[in-house]
Amino acid sequence: PKEGTMISEIIDMLQADDANALFDQARSLATRKELLFSKRIPLTSTCTMDPICRHCSWQPFRHLSTGSTQSAMTPTSAVIRAKNIERAGIQRCYFPSGWMGFEVPRYFYECISAVRENTSLELFGESGAISRQTLQNMKAAGLDGYIIGVETTNKALFRWMRPGEDYQRRIQTIWDAKEI
Repeated sequence: PKEGTMISEIIDMLQADDANALFDQARSLATRKELLFSKRIPLTSTCTMDPICRHCSWQPFRHLSTGSTQSAMTPTSAVIRAKNIERAGIQRCYFPSGWMGFEVPRYFYECISAVRENTSLELFGESGAISRQTLQNMKAAGLDGYIIGVETTNKALFRWMRPGEDYQRRIQTIWDAKEI
């Protein structure tokens, strides 16, 4: 079944409060073994979130960043890395970055577009909470999807983990991505 169909079926089961059907579906999914290899191509080492997130993997890279795009990935470099990834048998590529604001730099779109034109990889973005227009631009550049996590729905814990970020804005990005 297609991923969207599976998700809608699960939502229907949750809404119908049909625990047996939900657990049967979970068991079915757990026994399905599909391997999908993925690799990341970071678009920048810059993160402008202030204060920084307590769990952030970008924190070690902060010393490389001056707040400019000097640590930016170029489209040529992105294509070289993506072609190497594809030759290794990897099917999906993630473009993570530290948070650059609700609007991302132009070179993000250029890198995504160049990789889309030169590979058959599935492409996903990971840049935190961004605007609806940025999501639309990323899709137009060639993204297949957008990843944004919410580690907890407990707003107090979220504020502690991500003191510089707005919980509701992150949720809005999820809704915007789903609609686009």
